[in-house]
Amino acid sequence: MEVLCIDVGNTNTHLAIVGNAGVVKSEKIETESIARGNLMGSLVDKMIAGSQVSGVSFCSVVPGIYPHLLKHLRIFTTNLFNLTAKTCRGLRIDYPNPSEIGQDRLANAVGAQAIYGVPSIVIDMGTAITLDVISPDRGYEGGVIAPGLKVMSKYLNEKTALLPEVNPDDWTDVPVLGRSTKEAMGIGCKRGFAGMLRALVEPIYLDLKERAGNDPEIILAGGDARHFPKDLFKDLQINEDITLIGLFVAYGRFYSDVANTQSSVGSS
Repeated sequence: MEVLCIDVGNTNTHLAIVGNAGVVKSEKIETESIARGNLMGSLVDKMIAGSQVSGVSFCSVVPGIYPHLLKHLRIFTTNLFNLTAKTCRGLRIDYPNPSEIGQDRLANAVGAQAIYGVPSIVIDMGTAITLDVISPDRGYEGGVIAPGLKVMSKYLNEKTALLPEVNPDDWTDVPVLGRSTKEAMGIGCKRGFAGMLRALVEPIYLDLKERAGNDPEIILAGGDARHFPKDLFKDLQINEDITLIGLFVAYGRFYSDVANTQSSVGSS
């Protein structure tokens, strides 16, 4: 089985053909382009050519894009699966208001559960950083949302009169003291960013370890994963495709559940 999986993010949208062996091919486009012209439709047409795609599985954190996305996708298939708390199968959700959970966070949780098992912590580094927790006793139980590194650096430029815009990709070695404004900003953002991540992850890790009796897996994903300080935690799993794989697994679980229900009804 192959599925076209689409992760609509605030900045970029990631599309991939995913099969049982993982991601076959993938592309990225700017999310705002989905509402303009037919770039999305042309890209989908190109990607599914020669593939045995049975349907589409998608998640989105941009509600305004939803009608435009459906317009493009309905041309290619009627099997459109949108991962939400209501359509999620095989993962217990222990959360006061499940409808508040970001669809991408559910995809990450399903992917982590399927590949790495539980307990797991998924750190997704995009425009925002999300930490999501999957435990053996409660399933998906919540997490943390924090500003991403680019948001932090851009905010300083936008909200001050004299601080320049800086690019986190330009920061390689971060000194202890800054000898220029840009250098000082790099220290404040990148070193402070690493400290924030440690402060967020460590208590979750220790709590999960105590409850589960074994070390949680930490899975790192997202377009800004390259900025994560790799020495913060040992045995870090880096999987850029965790969201897409989660969408693939969720699609299979949902339609398997539908088939089993129909079979049960038909035999009664």
